Amino acid sequence: IDTTLPNISFEAPTGNDSDTVSRSFTYINVSITEKNLESVLLEWNGVNESMSGSENIWFKNKTAVDGTYAYRVYVTDLAGNANQTALRTITLSGTRLKIDFVPPTDGNSSVVSRNYTYINVSINATNAVDTAILAWNGVNETMQGSGLNWFVNKTDLADGTYTYRVYANDSVGTVNYTDIRTVTVDHTPPALAENRTLPAKPFFRGSFIIEVNATDANIVSVNFTVNSSDGTQPVINSNASAHNGDFWNSSPVSVNVFGTWNWSATAIDLADNRVEASGRVLLLGITESLNASSVITNDSVAVSGLVNFSNSTNLSGLQVNVTINSVIYNGSTDENGLYNITVTAPASAGTYSVTVNTTYEGYLANNSLALSVSTNPPVINSNATIPGKPFLNGTFVIQVNATDVENDIVWLNFTVNRSDGSQALANVNASNHTNDLWNSSLIAINVFGTWNYSVRAIDSSGNADEGSGSIILLGITEAFNNSLVLADESIAVFGRVNFSNNSAVANATVNVTVNGTTLGGNTDAQGEYNVTINAPVASGAYPVTVNVSYSGFFANYSRSITVTGDDEGPTWKDNRTNASSPKVGEILLMNVTLEDDFRLGHYVFSWNESGSWQNDSLVSISGTSYNVLVSKNITANSTPLVGWRVYFNDSFGKANATGIFTFKVGNSAPLPPNLSTPASNDSSYYNRTPAFSWENATDPDNDSLNYQFQLSLFPDFSSTLQDFTTSNSSWPYPGILDLNVPYYWRVRANDGTDYSQYPGIGNFTVYSLVSVSLPKNNVSFQVLLLNQVNDTVYGPATPMSLRNDGNTEINITFNGTPLFLTAAFNSSYFQVKANESTEPGAYNTTYTPQDWSNVSTEQKDLLRMLGWQDSADEAEVEVRVQVPSVEPAGSKISNMTFISRSANG
Repeated sequence: IDTTLPNISFEAPTGNDSDTVSRSFTYINVSITEKNLESVLLEWNGVNESMSGSENIWFKNKTAVDGTYAYRVYVTDLAGNANQTALRTITLSGTRLKIDFVPPTDGNSSVVSRNYTYINVSINATNAVDTAILAWNGVNETMQGSGLNWFVNKTDLADGTYTYRVYANDSVGTVNYTDIRTVTVDHTPPALAENRTLPAKPFFRGSFIIEVNATDANIVSVNFTVNSSDGTQPVINSNASAHNGDFWNSSPVSVNVFGTWNWSATAIDLADNRVEASGRVLLLGITESLNASSVITNDSVAVSGLVNFSNSTNLSGLQVNVTINSVIYNGSTDENGLYNITVTAPASAGTYSVTVNTTYEGYLANNSLALSVSTNPPVINSNATIPGKPFLNGTFVIQVNATDVENDIVWLNFTVNRSDGSQALANVNASNHTNDLWNSSLIAINVFGTWNYSVRAIDSSGNADEGSGSIILLGITEAFNNSLVLADESIAVFGRVNFSNNSAVANATVNVTVNGTTLGGNTDAQGEYNVTINAPVASGAYPVTVNVSYSGFFANYSRSITVTGDDEGPTWKDNRTNASSPKVGEILLMNVTLEDDFRLGHYVFSWNESGSWQNDSLVSISGTSYNVLVSKNITANSTPLVGWRVYFNDSFGKANATGIFTFKVGNSAPLPPNLSTPASNDSSYYNRTPAFSWENATDPDNDSLNYQFQLSLFPDFSSTLQDFTTSNSSWPYPGILDLNVPYYWRVRANDGTDYSQYPGIGNFTVYSLVSVSLPKNNVSFQVLLLNQVNDTVYGPATPMSLRNDGNTEINITFNGTPLFLTAAFNSSYFQVKANESTEPGAYNTTYTPQDWSNVSTEQKDLLRMLGWQDSADEAEVEVRVQVPSVEPAGSKISNMTFISRSANG
């Protein structure tokens, strides 16, 4: 049982409690009476961290920025007894003397491949630096430099590891030093004592490793490179960082391309010193070829090739073994390294590996190829059709004589198709046979042409043989001069006889048979025939059969004719039109079906659309049924009832006529009228009492037209200002339109039945226009005396006149230039005022000044709210003058300016 607390004591170089040191580091060293410890922790400024050491001695080196730090040590032994030191403080002020290693100093723990190194430091001090000391491998030496930069160059260094640190002190006694660093000098490359491949004699397509003996304490890796000596094959890299003593092995290398391969090994130490070794890999190779890759069972196969080293050295007299299906055949190479060994294919079908092997003084080479072995294929000895000359629409079989050495034919496949590829019959297979004769099932050819057939015999191993042949057919065409004939009417039967290879058959025998009667003939040099035979006397349908024979070939053809008497006249049915009420300008289709039990002759279409019946030209027709289809352009108006009918007869002259079919021409809606004025989107439209106008619309039926007029403030006309009907193509607006408001209007025509479409929507805005003119723009007082007063109210001089040429009420102001030289301007010597003209009420007299106003350069009111309508848009400008008593003689002129503004703001 252990209940004793471990005792902890601070040891040198640990400072005293509350020390202040002029450095940026301190040492915390303690001794402990207990050796079996679980943990030793330093609490540094409230943070715990493990200390270094063992048994009784433990330490921690602390580096920190300037400041005061609190610390203590905690210890726990393996029995769980814990103890701690008292809390101490230390104040660091080392940043007044801060030492930093700077380039080109090597980094700590560097390994260099040179015999020198540089120790350079930068000393940042508050006070002047007195000295800098380098402790090199425990020996102090003074560094060169001053102020901030200090250095020592260490040269002629032997291989080895060196330790160093730098001390510095300033003018006030502050001391600081760096951590201990190391640098290792190694300028001796590794040594490669021996190298080899394992195995010593690699073989082609096998794998090997490269082993080298490399000695150096600081080796870090050995790099291996393998490549073909001619440079045609890719480089194989293999690096080794693991080793057994001084022996370093590459990873396994596989060479799958025959040739001489070179290898190199480069050993690299920590200082990047390098040494290289190289060697060559010699391979034994053997090539292999077969005189046939696919043979029949028990066939002989020649296996040949070349045995040589990868440096092109041929090997003669070397034994070569060939193995197939576990049977070994032996042979040897000639003076050129060539071998040729004959083997026997196995007795069973299959794919076999043919392997060649050879050895030479520990070298090994092999190769392998696949050999396909199959049984004997079947043989098709002959093939033919039975009968030998098949005929169209008849049947035949294909007979084949097929044999097989193993007598294992399984089945035969027959294929028949036209030579141009346009037709093909289904495959016909045969598995039954008599001895070596195999027959297809019955084959029927119903399409004329040259037909080819092929046959394929297949045995149990899938071996096959093929045969083929052609089938030539004799063909005949047949035509009549008329397939509908009367009793005992002559029938011309004609056509052509030819083989399916299109060669004409001359002097072939042709027989035509109708109702038991046969007439014969022969083909001419072009293979054509023409036989005339009479139709039977009784009505009905009769086959007309043509038979032809030529040199064992046979062909026939048959078509029907209809023999009938003309017992009934023609009839009609199914009258139709495509419209019950067509409109002017439309196309009307009228049709009716005509029928006859023998043959139709002709028809005439007739109608009275013009007001009187008119017949079209006669149209010849044939057959027992004919659909008359007539198209007409409607030109009449909607008043008359139009009728149409068809007159027709058969080929024997029996006539008939349809009933009269009538229709009424439907009403056509008028075309839309085009809008004229006001023009849409006119940006300078000022008329507030416009006259709306549009073009007269046209009506396909020439009906009288009225027009629906609509005026609205809304483009969808959901509400209208005006909506009425008129027969005119214009309409004066009876009121006054508002200014700067968009208006929308449209017009459509009506013929009493239908409305036209709207041509579109007119839109306009009456823009505000302020404009004034002077119909009379001058006043002349003629000759006046000194002190004389005169005005235009009493004459004889007449006033000026003003006219509002805009579309809104206006206010007018005036000013002028001086008239007299000696009278004060803006005085009673020169005055004006407004007065009514012949259009009384043109302006507002209540707000217009009634007294005379002095003329000056200042704009003054002349009149208010001058109207814009033609009946009241003018006013007079009265002028009054008084000649000053001392005014010199001469003409007196004043220019006056009148400015108009909208009275509505």
